[in-house]
Amino acid sequence: MIAWSDLKNKLIVSVVFGMAIVAVLALSADLPRTLEALQRFTWRYLPLIVSLTMVNYVLRFVKWHYYLGQIGAGHVSLGDSLKIFVAGFTMVMTPGKVGELYKAWALRETNGVAISRAAPIVLAERITDGLAMVILASAGLILYRFGAAILAVVLLTMGGFVVIVQIRPLALWILRQGERIPVVSRFAHSLREFYESAYRLLSIKNLLFAVGLGVISWAAEGVALFLVLLGLGFGAAPALLI
Repeated sequence: MIAWSDLKNKLIVSVVFGMAIVAVLALSADLPRTLEALQRFTWRYLPLIVSLTMVNYVLRFVKWHYYLGQIGAGHVSLGDSLKIFVAGFTMVMTPGKVGELYKAWALRETNGVAISRAAPIVLAERITDGLAMVILASAGLILYRFGAAILAVVLLTMGGFVVIVQIRPLALWILRQGERIPVVSRFAHSLREFYESAYRLLSIKNLLFAVGLGVISWAAEGVALFLVLLGLGFGAAPALLI
């Protein structure tokens, strides 16, 4: 296992790299107009924006730490859990946030949790966040009747995956078929461990808890974005909030 000092150094490099990318994007965009918009911004909204954003992050951390207990990694201290959770944000710019699998690697390196056991947490986070956003987006669908097909596809895809995972005979049959493939059979144990974690994380109880947290956390983030738009001078139209 690696020391936290080594992990911290890698995290610092990642943060600096991320800041460099943001700086390049800012310079390549219309910087004068961006600065002008910031000068017009209504800064009294900032404390509430920050508070609502923090609600989002705190609730997401609650879900992350709860998931650790569900996969049998309850021995991970709250401090280590928080460090790894925060470190995962350095990977949010990767496609589909797949870079957040870094958290599974960090858990293995710092606390000895197998990647195959921890990786399903990232999957469960994406699924429950997605389902929470579908619930929130349904308000706009009801009012404006827009995006129904997209929401249906997302819901069916995520829901279908959850159903397959929860039907153990079917899921285990799929695993057995996969294990007949020579390349896949080499990872049979890891795949089984991955499935067992996913099965626990996506149980009805855990799903309801995580999606409920997701609805609250992303609603808070949505209101924060609404306030940002207000601060930039957009009208307080209900369409902005929905």
